[in-house]
Amino acid sequence: MNSLDGMESRALKPGDTVLTQGTGGVSLFALQFAKPAGARVIATTSSDSKAEILRNLGANHAINYKEDPNWGETARSLTSDNLGVHHILEIGGPNTLSQSFKAIKMDGVISIAGFMVGYSKNQPSFVECLSHICTARGVLAGSRQLFQEMNAAIDANAIKPVVDEKLFAFEDIGEAYQYMVSMLWSRL
Repeated sequence: MNSLDGMESRALKPGDTVLTQGTGGVSLFALQFAKPAGARVIATTSSDSKAEILRNLGANHAINYKEDPNWGETARSLTSDNLGVHHILEIGGPNTLSQSFKAIKMDGVISIAGFMVGYSKNQPSFVECLSHICTARGVLAGSRQLFQEMNAAIDANAIKPVVDEKLFAFEDIGEAYQYMVSMLWSRL
């Protein structure tokens, strides 16, 4: 919620376009919050099977970034009049931020919530915010009020978190942690 509604003056509105990155929990929740709010959602992912999951959750478009390394311009082309995306949930870090700048609309908001793909020698600088006339902000947890609003949205829209199909017994906790780590590394 913080990434979409944390800046009151730029809170998500019906008709806005949101771009999410990947199929991790934060991105999937952002998709699940954006759709009932009336937003169009463009999502990036690494495979066609994950793109299908995103579409089933309501994404209007899914872009395979492995097949389309210039996905930022592709995302922009999917917006009204090619003006760009209103809100981007940036979880990739410096390696994806340059594409987010290509996708963002003038006066749009890039909420940086993670660095899944590490650092780059050619990472964008703060000057890119000036060049693209946008706001880039770091987000972690939101306020208590945002937490309460998030819970109300979950109840009102019957949002169910997407949980991995693989289940572990409590006594298999070591194997569960290994599985979780392998899943994180597979996304890099």
